[in-house]
Order: sequence, then structure tokens, then C-alpha cells
Amino acid sequence: MRRTPKVLAALVATLCGTHASATLLLSPSSGVPLSLFSGSLGTYVDGAELSGSAQTFSGTIRAAVYREASGTLDFLYQFYNWGPGTDGVSNAISRMSFYQFDGFTIDAEYSDADLDGAGIFTVANNPGTAATADRSDGVIGINYDVTNKVALAETSSTYIFRTDATSYGAGTASVIDGSTLTRTAFAPAAVPELGTWMAMAAGFGMLGRSARVRRRSSSSLA
Repeated sequence: MRRTPKVLAALVATLCGTHASATLLLSPSSGVPLSLFSGSLGTYVDGAELSGSAQTFSGTIRAAVYREASGTLDFLYQFYNWGPGTDGVSNAISRMSFYQFDGFTIDAEYSDADLDGAGIFTVANNPGTAATADRSDGVIGINYDVTNKVALAETSSTYIFRTDATSYGAGTASVIDGSTLTRTAFAPAAVPELGTWMAMAAGFGMLGRSARVRRRSSSSLA
């Protein structure tokens, strides 16, 4: 069968990742340089600023979900190191981790710009060129060079993980150095397959029939 150029281009895009300019983050992988963000954000879906204190630092994890025109979801994260921790120590951050990405294709990018104007993300003063990414199953990591950790009063780059997910739910984000700050953020969620939907519908139907039988039994006894 002869493939047209458009079909071949689509096949290459599928094999090499959703976005031609992005870094396809495979599992397992480590020390992967991130691509510079290109293009534009899709439609804003959800977002949050998640602040807290660990023993050796305090900060805010910024997280958001955007939907592209194709229907797939992008997950954005940024960290602002704003103060000492509960022990009075102000450590620089060496790693960020994001969980529950199992089974999804991930294209990884970074941006030092203010991507959302008046939104939650801001300009970075810790350049993303010094960070690398890794992936182990559903866990994505951003690692900082020892000479370029996210220090007190610094804001990291914004990290953009472009996925093939079309649904999202709760995920976990962690920031690490000497101690760990963990917050509930966002992560891709699998859409149930047709067989699963049918099984769920059948289960709900059985529950409904059972409830009707109980009501009829109660009426006849009254």
C-alpha cells in the first residue's frame, strides 16, 4: 500500500512525539535536556498555587492544565523558593518530581518567560538550560545542576509536559533538597475503555433493579 506524504508525516510525528520541536521523554531515561517551549498554550482548564514549608525551605508549586486544539492536555509546573523552612534553613532546590504519568506519551519543554500574562506563572530567574529531565514509569523528575539549584528568592523555569491524555485528575508534585515539600496537583487520567463503561453501566443497572425489588418487597409486607 502506498502512503501519501501526509500519512508519512503523521506516522513520523506519532513515533517521534506529539510535537516535533519537543523532547520525547521515554521511560526509563535520565539526564535528558529539555527543549525550549515553542508555539502557544492552548485553552486554560485548571490551575493552582500550592504553598507550604518543609524543614529546609518554603515555597510555592504552581501547577496548571491546558487543553490543545487537538483535545490533548498539557501539564505545567513551576516552583518559587520564597523562604526558610521550619528548621530556619534556606536550602536551594535540587529536584522536582511529578507523579501519576504512567502509560502516557510525554513531550518535555521549558520556558523562562511569563507564559500566561496575568495568570499564576511568572518570569524565571533560574534558567532552565541548566536542568535535565528523567522518567521512570509514571514519575517525571527535573534535576538541577549543583551550580544552579533554585535558591532562596528564585523562581524556576516553567516546565511543560505535553501528553496524549484527554482527561486529568489528582496527581502529586514534590520539591526536594534536604527535605521534601509534597502537594496534590494535577496528572493525566486514563479514559475507561468501552468494555469498562459497559461493565459499569451493567453494575449500575443491577443496583437499580435490586433497589426496585427491595421497594416492592417492602410494599407487599406493609
